[in-house]
Amino acid sequence: MNLSRERGKALEDLFRGIRSGGRPARAYRRDLEVAASTPGFALALVAFAVSPDYNVETRVEAAIYFTKMVRRHWPKPGSPELKWYLPASDCAMIQKHLVGMIVCVSEATVREELSEGLAAAAAMSNISDWDSLIPNLVSDVAGAVSAGNVLAINALLTPASALFSRFRREEEKWDWELLHDLYHCIEAFGSTLYGLLISCSGHFREALNSGDGYVVKPLCTCLRICSDILYSFSTAQLPSFVKENMASLMSEFLFYLSPSLDIPVEAADAFDSLQMATCELIELYADSYEEFTPYLAGFIPSVWHMITSQAGLPSRSDVCQRGVSFLIAVAESCHHAMLGCADGVEKIFSHAVAPNLRLRTDVEVLFDSDWASYIGVDSDEGTLRYSTCMLLRALAVNYPNRVAALVSRQIKYMISACGADRVLNWREKDGAVFLVTALMHSGGTAIVDMEQFFWNVIMPELHAPDWKAEPVLKATVLRFMRAFKFELSKTVVQTVLPSVVRFLSHKSNVVHTYAALFIEDILNINDKSTSPEGHTVETPRYAAFEFNSHAPEVIENISSTLAVPRGIYQNYHLMRCLCRVLLTADIGYETIRDIMLSLTTILFKACECPQKEQFFRFLFEALVVMLGRIGERDQSYVHGFEFGLLPVLRKIIAEQINEFWQFTLHVSTQLILMQEAESLQASVYYTDLFHMLFNDDIWSSVTCIPAVARLLRAFLKKMPNIINQIGYPDYIIAKGLHLIKQSGTESDGFYILNSLVEFVHHDTMDPFLKEIWSFLASRLESRSVNKLQKHILIFMCNVLACYSSKVLVYTINAAKPNLFTRLLNKAWFPGSSLIQGELEVKLVIVASTKLLCESAMMLDNVELWGSLLNSVLSLMFRAGHSSHQESEGMATAYAIARHNSEELFLSPELLPYTESVKNDLFRDVESKQFFITSLAALSGHFPGRMGPLIQQYLSEENRKRLHDLAIANGSSIL
Repeated sequence: MNLSRERGKALEDLFRGIRSGGRPARAYRRDLEVAASTPGFALALVAFAVSPDYNVETRVEAAIYFTKMVRRHWPKPGSPELKWYLPASDCAMIQKHLVGMIVCVSEATVREELSEGLAAAAAMSNISDWDSLIPNLVSDVAGAVSAGNVLAINALLTPASALFSRFRREEEKWDWELLHDLYHCIEAFGSTLYGLLISCSGHFREALNSGDGYVVKPLCTCLRICSDILYSFSTAQLPSFVKENMASLMSEFLFYLSPSLDIPVEAADAFDSLQMATCELIELYADSYEEFTPYLAGFIPSVWHMITSQAGLPSRSDVCQRGVSFLIAVAESCHHAMLGCADGVEKIFSHAVAPNLRLRTDVEVLFDSDWASYIGVDSDEGTLRYSTCMLLRALAVNYPNRVAALVSRQIKYMISACGADRVLNWREKDGAVFLVTALMHSGGTAIVDMEQFFWNVIMPELHAPDWKAEPVLKATVLRFMRAFKFELSKTVVQTVLPSVVRFLSHKSNVVHTYAALFIEDILNINDKSTSPEGHTVETPRYAAFEFNSHAPEVIENISSTLAVPRGIYQNYHLMRCLCRVLLTADIGYETIRDIMLSLTTILFKACECPQKEQFFRFLFEALVVMLGRIGERDQSYVHGFEFGLLPVLRKIIAEQINEFWQFTLHVSTQLILMQEAESLQASVYYTDLFHMLFNDDIWSSVTCIPAVARLLRAFLKKMPNIINQIGYPDYIIAKGLHLIKQSGTESDGFYILNSLVEFVHHDTMDPFLKEIWSFLASRLESRSVNKLQKHILIFMCNVLACYSSKVLVYTINAAKPNLFTRLLNKAWFPGSSLIQGELEVKLVIVASTKLLCESAMMLDNVELWGSLLNSVLSLMFRAGHSSHQESEGMATAYAIARHNSEELFLSPELLPYTESVKNDLFRDVESKQFFITSLAALSGHFPGRMGPLIQQYLSEENRKRLHDLAIANGSSIL
């Protein structure tokens, strides 16, 4: 895998250009994406990454990109259809040479990144399918061991560990194929791993005696990687080589945790990693395997000594945290008495829990210097501070009275100490609040009187006159409020809300972020109830009228905080809170005008150095919501907002600022939907925007396709004849069909076709329907999956609803004789079982009824007619019992987005106020009434014909359903 000097220089320029940032980086990134699809590129990328002739930082980026490319484009049976895959020749060369090339790399970072790429490639198939991979590893490791070359061993073990990490699965994610692969790897590599671990451990002991840190360090690394591989091998069941050598293995692992080891300074970090890997492994064994029980009592004292002697050292906190995690596994097991006997609980509390309750100095420094990192650490359940509380909570399950007494005494002491000297001891109160939050959150054992704690400790901090003092403590109190938001009554929330809103203007980034998170969270709470029909209904706990009085101050405080020139405008938590408030409360025109001016000012500044921050996603979200709110009240206000928005939207489009492109299209879509056709035609901005839809560049970015599709629909809805006037329907149809070819954009392609059918006259669409049906039939033959069947069914129903059943049947059969029957059998019938949601169910029921009662072809084909009748009855009554009601409006759009994405609106198509995919084409029809009335009328035209068909083709259950419907309607079907 040689790399020419010219190609190496080109790759170096590409990655340097990307690293430069700004607009030039986007051009380099596009060039890289184009180059990535060419045969031989992956091989050149690896050759560049391992070459010592280039900058290490650039080579690391190349290795990272290689891993991403493998994950996205390595061919795998049954994987989603992509534009391109890595060529088979490239894959074969990677399988053959990648391990050897990784081993030759001297830089650990490059080696680790390329190893991730190797693991990703192996995960796409099976390691056992790579004929020579494991045998070569075994042979190479044996050679390195014989030569006594620990660095070479580590270089080989790094990709091996990455390969075997795929076996670190949760129990429900295992399948026989993966288990077979695991057994193959254990059989091929297990004995080598055991021999290497024992041999390396012996050398480790010898090196410790010599005190040479530069010899100890690589040995620690080797033992750590061996431990990682052993963990990967042990996740499904205990390997046989471990069972057979359990005593010798546990003796070595116990030695690594010995408190008497004298580790040289040069090897300290590597030894920490070894101890963490050891604790992780014995935690797995303690939690999963009885064979480990005889050794458990020997490990507990060593781990306990490690925690109590070194927990106060920030550099050892991660190691101690892993040790605590092991003790938690013991405390939650049937062996909990090993920790709870005699005064064990008391010792754990006094030596492990209490000393770690106070915020560490290095973490407190982050509070002012790096607020985002502080929030990450404060929320991280993997910290030593949190883990020790979790150990206490685990012990409380079996020793509740002892734990409750200890906690009560500790809280009283800490609160009292703070009261005696608040300036010096406010951290004591902070620790008390943290302790209660950790112990009681998410269903902890009731060991604290929460009501008393809330009123005596939390409320005074919220209502304190000097609310700007002790910001760390205030942040912890707000974090407590957020943790128990579901338990707080509406009365309590209404009492504390003015104080929380006040914190939005606090100068501390952490404090006003926690305040924003709390406000957003309570507005997201839904209470469940049961409707008279038996459906589960969710309604917001806090309605608009209950929050309206607070909304103006919330918006004002957020706006003023965003305006502070200290880089805080990138705090997306504030912007997300603002969006939620705008969606919930009734906001006046003046308030919306002021905040929109503030946001457009921020956006103008951001255009100079655009970033893909979540903040800007929510900024555009807020603009869309505000436009929708204004449009609800009085659309005459829209032009005023348009005047302020269009300059920045023009700038984004004219300068091709890709980071904001899709969101700009969403905002433009909303503006279009709020305009009259005459205004759109008179505007240069909208005219230019419409003509951009016929430029291939706008369709080139997959992430922008949903926004482009919705923009097109908005134009078609407002000006349905415009596509006729410019003579471009064939271009749009071709784009829609092209999108359907790709599974990732299939829904958007159908969205475009449905929009054309809904808003464009049949005379315009008729010349293209034959081509569309032929394409869909061909696509169905090659990709007969549920999603496609459902899409084709909906499109057929839309054609019927917007044109007629006659047009539907005629145009399909004009494409190919009897194609309509094939589509019914391959798309309509199977697709009906997939339909969900009130509008879709109604559309299919009414469309099916029209086919049954209006289509001569259907009436002539009695078998098809009977099958369709049976299908529509099954859908009708399945839907009646299980479909959910599709509510409309802002709150529902928001709730749907929250349900589908942990982060609101990370999927751009979920922006509220942009037109939904679904539209009720039979808005004046009640589906069941229409069905039975139409069927009764048909029966009247053909007396005596329906009865035998019903008897022959309907299931017994559906015959009864039809009979009951007819009786309820006073009809007779014979």
